[in-house]
Amino acid sequence: MDSHGRSGSGIFFLIINLIFAAYFINYALNFYPIPAAIDPYNKWIIFAGGILIIFGAINHFRLKSMSRYRYQ
Repeated sequence: MDSHGRSGSGIFFLIINLIFAAYFINYALNFYPIPAAIDPYNKWIIFAGGILIIFGAINHFRLKSMSRYRYQ
C-alpha cells in the first residue's frame, strides 16, 4: 500500500491513461492504421479518454493542494 492508502489503483489509472494517450496521438498523426472494427467505437473511445483527462486534472489539483500543507 502506498502513502495515499491505495494499493495499485494509481498504477492502473496510469496505464489506462497511457493507453488512451497513445490512441489519441495515433488518431491525430496516423502512425499506425486503426482497424475498421474499432471505427464504430471511436466516439466512445474519445469520450472515455476525455473523461479520464478530466479525472486526472481533478486528481492532480486535489493532490497538489493537499501536499502543500503536509511538510510544514
